[in-house]
Amino acid sequence: MMIGTMRVLGYVIVAPHQAWDKINQRGQWVWPLMLLAIATIAAWSTYYSRVDIAWLQNHLLAESSDLKGRELTLARELVGRRLLAMVTIVSSLAASVTVMLLTAGYLSLVARVQRVSHVGSSWLVFSAWLTLPESCALLLTTLRVASDSNQQILPESANPLALSQLLGLGVDSPWLSLAADMGLQTLWALTLCVIGVSRWMKINLFRAVLIASLPLLLIYGTWALLILAGTSL
Repeated sequence: MMIGTMRVLGYVIVAPHQAWDKINQRGQWVWPLMLLAIATIAAWSTYYSRVDIAWLQNHLLAESSDLKGRELTLARELVGRRLLAMVTIVSSLAASVTVMLLTAGYLSLVARVQRVSHVGSSWLVFSAWLTLPESCALLLTTLRVASDSNQQILPESANPLALSQLLGLGVDSPWLSLAADMGLQTLWALTLCVIGVSRWMKINLFRAVLIASLPLLLIYGTWALLILAGTSL
């Protein structure tokens, strides 16, 4: 089973068409989610063990100008490495699982509307394997943080594949959060989704692109409009 899973992982990287065919035949959701959990724990545990915690606390508490004296000291003690790491890991995994479930529900609904009679693994399995690019990005984040001598890196700037890093956005940029959420891993996941939807639904590439890109356009488009309107998320 493990050898087969490793083979599918390799196919996802070098031959996604073959990968989706094999996942459709006997794919399971548990393996990609296990990899995601391991990568998430590794990335954020490494980050919070190496970051300049006093610098990060100053950044996080900068907006809380009302905190002074003893209150500020208590806040610093509360917002420590262990708590920050735990909150980030749990929230990241919860967000990833939520996106996975929503994606599975969306694709299942689209398949029903399109009257596609899919035979094989469920759309939940499909969505679970779409988390592989994010897992790879998290593993690269682990390597980047572990090897970087700079200990004053914001969580939004930790991922070397993020758009915020590729564009060199500064801490004060209103686009930092949005750009940090997007990156090469997003493009990879979208490409995988297009190929998978095309093969599993047996539709042409153009329709697959529309189906796969619609949620991203709605989410990131709305986010961008809010930023332009002066609302920070």
